[in-house]
Amino acid sequence: MTRIEFNQLVQKVEEKYSGRPDSLRNKSLWMALGGFSYMALVFILALAALIGVITMVILYPKYATIKIAIAVGLVAIALLFSIGRGLVIRLGRPEGIQLVQGDYPKLFELLDELREQVADAKFDRVLIDDQFNASVCQTPRLGILGWYQSDLTLGLPLMQSLDPEEFRAVLAHEFAHLSNKDGTSGTWLYRVRRSWSQIIDAIGDRGHKGAWALIPFIDWFWPRFNAHAFVLSRLQEYRADAASADFTSKEVAGRTLQRVELRGAWLSSDFWPQLYGRIKNESIAPSDVYSKLREESIRPIPASKQAQWLKEAYLRPTSNADTHPSLTHRMQALETLPPEVMEGNLPAPLPEVEQSAASFYLKDKENELTQQLDKDWTENMTQSWLNRHMQIQEVRKELGSEDEVKDAETAWDWAVAINEIEGAGPARQWIDKTLEFDPNHFGARYLKASSMLEQDNEAGIQIVEDLMKESVMFSEQALGLLEHYYTRTGQVDKLN
Repeated sequence: MTRIEFNQLVQKVEEKYSGRPDSLRNKSLWMALGGFSYMALVFILALAALIGVITMVILYPKYATIKIAIAVGLVAIALLFSIGRGLVIRLGRPEGIQLVQGDYPKLFELLDELREQVADAKFDRVLIDDQFNASVCQTPRLGILGWYQSDLTLGLPLMQSLDPEEFRAVLAHEFAHLSNKDGTSGTWLYRVRRSWSQIIDAIGDRGHKGAWALIPFIDWFWPRFNAHAFVLSRLQEYRADAASADFTSKEVAGRTLQRVELRGAWLSSDFWPQLYGRIKNESIAPSDVYSKLREESIRPIPASKQAQWLKEAYLRPTSNADTHPSLTHRMQALETLPPEVMEGNLPAPLPEVEQSAASFYLKDKENELTQQLDKDWTENMTQSWLNRHMQIQEVRKELGSEDEVKDAETAWDWAVAINEIEGAGPARQWIDKTLEFDPNHFGARYLKASSMLEQDNEAGIQIVEDLMKESVMFSEQALGLLEHYYTRTGQVDKLN
């Protein structure tokens, strides 16, 4: 099933079950049980066939029966192996630094409070990692059969970017996914959908012997079950946001959503690009990445960048690529969407974080954890950083002197190399140089259009449309470029 077909299926499910979450949950439950039943039936039939041919060979040990038994037995064994492989698939548990309760009393007091007020969740481990995220992960020991191990993973960069109340809102959201207020079936489906997505990949491997008997069912079942469970999961995101607001307040929950958007944009647009930009001139990987991140995480984001990133976040539509609704829809559901946004204006900048959640809940242990992440990052990146540095130096050496650029081909070599090494900004002069020598250069026009659209210059659209007319092979790339631009700028209607 294509992405467009899946989107249409999701839309039909949303329309059919609008205002009827219980009916949707029941439908999803029956579909999940139907999937289990089919797998069990195939397993039983394959096992019966295997036992039957073995019995036949024992009772009638002839050449013909042995030949039939081998043929049928191999198919049955392959089917049993395929299904068994899916049932016992081990999903990797999250990695991180495990926290001991006695060392972090404030944090574990908060977890106890969340258990009492949001969900009675018991975790096998509480971890700290280097991600800008917080998650509750339930990993089944027996695939779709369950027997779950529960881990709570807290990203230290996230804790260092939020104030204590905002962090409480984030954890309340995560705990709400384990809440039984909607019935155990909702929690079970939330976990089953994740398990099925992994198991389908394993059983649906078309190169695996024995999977042929399962492929038709998988191709029919998975998109339909996934669409129903997807819509249900999105409803659970709204309910988790509501639980977050109940535990803190609507204002805190709304502010947290905006803060996460802003800090996430800052990391991807500023912090990490600047860090990796150093690789051009430094052969040794930095040893203080997370210490530096800690220092900068609570510094105010300039108002101009806040305005740009919040605008993009509010314009971004809800997509079927993610169960999380858009920022606008989530804020509307919380009844905290700033009125100025509805009028087409931007909200006021967020208040500064005076004390980070990491400082409040981890106390003096924050330094120790930050240093450990510094050490781990440096150990993991040292060799790849050096290799990349050497590669860049080699490319620079091959390019030669800028004075030697006398034609479109050489200018294009510079444009491609600088775009890869330093990014789109520094490459612009070489793109323009290429077009000076050859105004019709296809690649340079594409990079020019891409750069213009990133700067919200709509003149790039015409360049893309001209390129599409010249090359049918370019259509998919061009559509991707336009889709990204229209989505980012809230002009989704122009994609039709």
